[in-house]
Amino acid sequence: MVGLGCVDDNGLVCGYRVTVVGCGRVAAALCRSLSAAGCGVVMAGRDEERVRRVAGECGVAWSALERIEPSDIVVIAVSDDAVSQVGCMVADRLAGSGAVVAHTSGTVSMSALDGRLARGVFYPLLSFTGGDDDFAAAPLLIEGDSADSVDRLSQLARVIGSKWAVMGSQERGRLHLAAVFANNFVVRMQALACGWCRENGIDYDLLKPLIATAAVRTTRPGVDPADCQSGPAARGDISTIAGHRALLEGHDDMLRVYDAVTRSIMGDRFR
Repeated sequence: MVGLGCVDDNGLVCGYRVTVVGCGRVAAALCRSLSAAGCGVVMAGRDEERVRRVAGECGVAWSALERIEPSDIVVIAVSDDAVSQVGCMVADRLAGSGAVVAHTSGTVSMSALDGRLARGVFYPLLSFTGGDDDFAAAPLLIEGDSADSVDRLSQLARVIGSKWAVMGSQERGRLHLAAVFANNFVVRMQALACGWCRENGIDYDLLKPLIATAAVRTTRPGVDPADCQSGPAARGDISTIAGHRALLEGHDDMLRVYDAVTRSIMGDRFR
């Protein structure tokens, strides 16, 4: 097997042969990063027409999942519910080949992968939305069933240029939950604000400096986001809160969200 970190005659980084199973956002971003790093990479999937198209857009080779060739590392980047099934399909094809198979899920246990192959996790802590996603910008949480598995996956992270750490499945699941609060819920709040502005004829762009300032403040080194909390709930401004709740009459979903978050900030002061 070829070790990562070698340099060929053209100055490109050589690496393990890598197969990325999947053709969604995470798979595409990973393929682009691997290709840019000079790794030999193949994108594989069950939908041949789609995987051919996406692989072409990423500038990498492609293969039907049922016909994948042996690789040193196989990264399964599919939906959480499909990890186990796809892992079995990969093991049917590559059992005995010496491959390490890892998935990219934040919540699925490493044990969901078929034990006929060495197993691991290669979880990028980043929200992938398509287009300009940069896999190398994601901190990678790595797990492996042996020192060799961890070593291969950590070398792959180094070649991509990602920061990485070893983390077990249970701790990774807790981190994933934190990420839902820190990212998914924050984006949902912004979507609600955008919808409210649209409904009321207000330019949502007026809120963007506020959003950007909050992101900068809460991500400064050593800052506890709780110390950055502002607004009527933080001040205990009951009359303003009552006014907001009156404005939300008839918007039951937004009112429930408003009340839940206000109660979380105020604690026992919220009535």
